[in-house]
Amino acid sequence: MLQEPMGKTNATIILLILRLTDFICRLLTNAFEEQLAFQRALREFVGGIDSSYIKEHEEFFIGFEGSFGAKHVTPRTLTSRFIGNLVCVEGIVTKCM
Repeated sequence: MLQEPMGKTNATIILLILRLTDFICRLLTNAFEEQLAFQRALREFVGGIDSSYIKEHEEFFIGFEGSFGAKHVTPRTLTSRFIGNLVCVEGIVTKCM
């Protein structure tokens, strides 16, 4: 599973959100702490597979794909109530104020 991503130069793993499990619910509402813990666990896991790979990469990043439910917003509907939440923003920004 990780052999192909580990062969690339970046250290990003994309996870597909298929169903709202307990972990995904916590991730969507408490994104900062959950994502940091996930990144640390990923680093430890990869270090167990290939210790030379983690010497080349200081940080590992995680991306998410899939259904975000009510957390799937547009730039217009993105408000401060989403602070601290993992959201999917889809749209085109044509003007910044």
